[in-house]
Amino acid sequence: MTNSNKINLNISVLIAIHHEIKANQAKISIESIFLQKNIPREIIIIADGPINMELSEYLSDISLKYNQIVIFYLKKNKGLAYTLNYGLQKSNFELIARLDPDDIVVKNRFFEQKKEFDKNKTLSVCGSYAQEIYENNKKKILKKPLTDNEIKVSLKIKNPIIHSTVMFKKSDIQLVGGYPIIYKCQDYLLWIKCMENSLMFKNLNKALVITKLDKSLMKRRDLKYFKFEKIIYSYMLEKKIINKFLFFLNVVFRFILRSLPYPLKFLLYQIR
Repeated sequence: MTNSNKINLNISVLIAIHHEIKANQAKISIESIFLQKNIPREIIIIADGPINMELSEYLSDISLKYNQIVIFYLKKNKGLAYTLNYGLQKSNFELIARLDPDDIVVKNRFFEQKKEFDKNKTLSVCGSYAQEIYENNKKKILKKPLTDNEIKVSLKIKNPIIHSTVMFKKSDIQLVGGYPIIYKCQDYLLWIKCMENSLMFKNLNKALVITKLDKSLMKRRDLKYFKFEKIIYSYMLEKKIINKFLFFLNVVFRFILRSLPYPLKFLLYQIR
């Protein structure tokens, strides 16, 4: 399908990149956007600090190839929360879609999610299922709770929104203060703040993104990651979103999970 046959949607996409992202990763992800029939009018790419030369050259090339792409370069690495909040401020549309720079858009994702916002004016956050690909090339549909109530119940235990599938209203996210400035789990804490403000959630029962579950991700889900999960559970306890018993169960389970050796942790993630 040629670009002249594409339908432009009044949506901004936020993609945050950093020095560890390789050019071929970013290329597969970004090009997948333009394989869709309906594409966003604005794709904001924020480089969080210095990036490698190959990636820098690729970004320069695609900014000339696609007029939807706008690139911002931050001089210093500020972290994901700061970078996404910066992108929010620069975006021109009310509907904002997130995409990680190593995930792939499929099945006319942006049209499907915008359709939900058009149908339901009270909707604030809309995610979806995702197709996970493992290192052994096995595939699985990662399912999440679908309804607002189911999502809010799940939020008290774990994050039921896949960040790279999400689309949200800019004004609602700004209403709750944007992404909280913590080093990890920013999206989880953001959804909790949305819940505190009675914003409405939904997940679509379609896998609109393809993502990889690999060793590097498992290694990042370690005890350092647990420290930020505990911060979030402590926040929910302080705000009386959960009681002391659920706080204890959450903390113990997450501590055990993050302490597991990689092979066992990887196995558990595949069967979750």
